[in-house]
Amino acid sequence: MPLQKPQPPILVGGASDAALRRVARLGDGWHASGMAPSAFRAGALAVGNHWKDAGRDGAPDLTLRVPLLLDGIHRPAVDPALLGTRHVVRGSIAAVAKELRQYQTAGCSHVALELSYSTYPAILDTIDILAEEIRPLLDQRER
Repeated sequence: MPLQKPQPPILVGGASDAALRRVARLGDGWHASGMAPSAFRAGALAVGNHWKDAGRDGAPDLTLRVPLLLDGIHRPAVDPALLGTRHVVRGSIAAVAKELRQYQTAGCSHVALELSYSTYPAILDTIDILAEEIRPLLDQRER
């Protein structure tokens, strides 16, 4: 048998009201995908309300997966139309840090940034910039 306690968190995805209610009933948190900070904030508030209505203690984990395209670094590996209506975090280092802070202030504790829409070695350059320039900006905000 796998370790029973503590168990890995069960994150429920989806953005419909039914999915957000399912988070509160069955999950440990919500995993959003490809949405702007304002939509994430609204979803997080709805999850929190459903969480309370379900009589759950504590607070749900709030996480996100979103594509990232850095100006001057990104080299398209796919047709941008393939992203459809998904929100993409894009722009300069300062703009990306600002947008990631918006998710942070909305309660997002973990962001999985999709870099696969770029090419090698731009992906490695993006990882370096995230670690060396963007992450420190977000860490400063937490203090």
